[in-house]
Amino acid sequence: MLCPDLHWQRQSPEQNTLETDVQVHADAVRASWSVSDEKLEALRKATQEDVTLQTALEYTRSGWPQYKEDVKLAAREFYSVKDELSDHDGLLVRGSRIVIPFSHRKDILGKIHDGHQGIQKCRERANQCVWWSGMGQEIKEMVGRCRHCLESKPTQRKEPLITSKLPEYPFQKVGVDLLAFRGENYLSYVDYYSRFIEIEQLSRETAEEVIGKLKDLFSRHGVPEIVVSDNGTQFTSEKFQDFRHSWGFTHVTSSPRYPQSNGEAERSVQTSKTILKQSDVALALLSYRATPIPSLGASPAELAFGRQLRTRPPSLPKSLIPQTPVAKDFKERDRQAKQQQKENNDRRHGVQSLPILKPGETTVKIKIDGKDGWRQSGRVVEQCAIRSYMVQTPTGILRRNRRHLRRASTGEEVQIPKFPAAGDSGGAETVEELELPDPPDVKTVPVCTRSGREVKLPLRFQ
Repeated sequence: MLCPDLHWQRQSPEQNTLETDVQVHADAVRASWSVSDEKLEALRKATQEDVTLQTALEYTRSGWPQYKEDVKLAAREFYSVKDELSDHDGLLVRGSRIVIPFSHRKDILGKIHDGHQGIQKCRERANQCVWWSGMGQEIKEMVGRCRHCLESKPTQRKEPLITSKLPEYPFQKVGVDLLAFRGENYLSYVDYYSRFIEIEQLSRETAEEVIGKLKDLFSRHGVPEIVVSDNGTQFTSEKFQDFRHSWGFTHVTSSPRYPQSNGEAERSVQTSKTILKQSDVALALLSYRATPIPSLGASPAELAFGRQLRTRPPSLPKSLIPQTPVAKDFKERDRQAKQQQKENNDRRHGVQSLPILKPGETTVKIKIDGKDGWRQSGRVVEQCAIRSYMVQTPTGILRRNRRHLRRASTGEEVQIPKFPAAGDSGGAETVEELELPDPPDVKTVPVCTRSGREVKLPLRFQ
């Protein structure tokens, strides 16, 4: 009589099926890995030397404790995903993703960031094949330290529109700007209250010429309390500052490289160019001044002088009698029009407010709209106006709009030499002057702006 071996047991069909399914799954997981045998062997060896992964593998083979408190400290980070872990020939795998040993994570992070894709793209790429606890945060930190990615960041989103407050009376606040049209230079002058525009042709683009034209305009409309301009040399020169003190008005400059901060003047430049295109400029200017502004219900002439202008179309004499628009109604219409403009602008551009930068503490990267790369470094010296900052850079002190400044990320290389404080320079928002050698005697080619205006050097550089 034959006795069966006590150590031998017949396997049931269900057990055979389960083992087959497990093997098929393991083969499918292995086939999904696009990695060489050499690399797999290196990962397997590193896993054997990694105490944390070895502890997790032991639990995966023998079974995990019921309570997390009973798990060894080294493997507790795997407890929440213990049901997804498996052992594939000495490799710890979560689902179909290889759990990377600590010694190989830096190399894997570099490969994940091939092509310098963003945080989300890198995470999606990593989630296809690898995993370790805290991988998403490490990817975020790696991309945040990447110099190429930091320099190539897109321009910051526009901030909510700030509408200008309506002045109390005509020509209390005016905006001035220079424009070039068909080879000639002009001065555009606009009243913030009435939108009344003056266009003066310039024989030269000098501070003396601009000051002379402004004196003529002041003699007609009175001296404004506030004059808003860009940072052109005509307006930042010492002569213009003397003129400002002598005539008793406040001069406000917009953020350099950010014309939107002087929107009224920029809009008047567009209107002025449209007028200058007409065959009869004087008639076109008269027509503009006499035409009611739809959102305000009155023409620039009515708002400025309290009466309509006589134009070529026939009109009743009584319509030309002075009759000042009711200021209360006009101001309410102006407020509503600007509020609607703000809502439309903010919705169209998907605006987002940027945090205020603290002087002396904040290091920043600088980028101008239309330029490539956040390459220039600086440190905020002071906030000189709403959304406008003085920034100390390796080349001097600059003034820039908040949209052009980005907080330097941790680990970014920022080199800023020590400079005197902004108040010690004796000047306003100009870059430090450097002593340069005399230029060679060569014929220079005129440089023009995008609008076609020829750029002329100040007299002291000629």
